Amino acid sequence: MPAGNIPVSSIPGWPTPPEGYMAACQTSLDNAGIKGNLFLSPQGLHTPDVANTTAVLNGYVGSSAELTYAKDTRKRSLYDLVDNYYDLRALADGNTTTNLSANTVGTYLANVGNNYRTKKAAINAAATVAAVNAVNINTGWPAYP
Repeated sequence: MPAGNIPVSSIPGWPTPPEGYMAACQTSLDNAGIKGNLFLSPQGLHTPDVANTTAVLNGYVGSSAELTYAKDTRKRSLYDLVDNYYDLRALADGNTTTNLSANTVGTYLANVGNNYRTKKAAINAAATVAAVNAVNINTGWPAYP
């Protein structure tokens, strides 16, 4: 495949990808006999072979320390989100005229907790840095009743 640019949205950990990622991509290019170097810019990762570099990006596991760091960082971000959804003042205010009932509040809190647990399990189960970063922690949160 020809040279090209991999957009920043496809680069794990952008703007600072995992420490060994660039070296793994360059090694793969070198082993395949593909001439040229990689470099990062605000537009993404420029590569002499997009297919080769994309394959490394999708399969990059990284060291166990990198994977642990990626998981811990992602789970902290997830915790911050869930903490915002368990804000009882915002729940009580809600900017709605809907009367709160025990059932409504219970359902809301259960949905927040279940979404959090599902996403945390997905992060824990991820086997690569790219898989950790692919867990979308911003979806599935219930609206305030």
